[in-house]
Amino acid sequence: MRIKYDSKEEMLAIFSNKFIPEVAIISPIVIEHIVENTGENINIKTDLGGSGFKVGYFLKTLKHYPVFFSFLGNDEYFNFIINSFDEKNIPLTWSVSPGKNPKKIRIIDENKTYFQKSSSLNSISPLFLEEFLLNIKNVIISLENWNKDIIELICYMVKNVYLNIRYNDFLEIKNSSVDYIFVDAFENNIDFNILNDINCKKIFTFTNKKIYFNKTIIFEIIDGIYFEEAMYAFESVFLSGLLRKFSEEYSLNLALKAFKETQVNGNFNSASYL
Repeated sequence: MRIKYDSKEEMLAIFSNKFIPEVAIISPIVIEHIVENTGENINIKTDLGGSGFKVGYFLKTLKHYPVFFSFLGNDEYFNFIINSFDEKNIPLTWSVSPGKNPKKIRIIDENKTYFQKSSSLNSISPLFLEEFLLNIKNVIISLENWNKDIIELICYMVKNVYLNIRYNDFLEIKNSSVDYIFVDAFENNIDFNILNDINCKKIFTFTNKKIYFNKTIIFEIIDGIYFEEAMYAFESVFLSGLLRKFSEEYSLNLALKAFKETQVNGNFNSASYL
């Protein structure tokens, strides 16, 4: 399903479907090229990536109902993005960005990632945001330049807000009153003193060796090759638990199980968590 940003009638059609959206995701959509050596040959595949899309898709496989907003670059991948959301039956609300879509190359066996961000300056109307989030209690935001200024507005709407950031973006959100933060710090040396300046007191930090909840180690990582898939599986299962009204402790135990299983080969088995 696709709905253009400036079409009120089509946008409201989301809520007339047979389901009520449980979570809204506001995130860039990344074109991801994955290179993997299978031993016999080199496999190269192109898929949609980024924390917002991956977590949204995993939540969909867990029988939840996400809706998505992003800016789309009008480049050679535009139709690929639209068709991918249609195939996965995830409602997408979008507005055209003058720049290209962000891209990422992952070389799995070398554990290397190369990222090309979009340089476009985009902004979201508060009136649109209020309408888009109407009757949706939970919001996932993957931090980008075009959405960092709306975080507090969404918190003010009394939503449950879950924020995905990179470690280097900590100072951008230190005053944010979100409920949980998920930090990708795979390539960083961590200074946990920075947490003292962050309003949010429920922070999961993923490094290449350990997972922390605030400053406490909750898991030691054996193999970081499928780190991203495992991290998104963790977040998806944890949020799924909260959406199902499970306790934080029980949701965390399920999320750690999902991380351990997914890091083996990069495949998330959602059927184990239904």
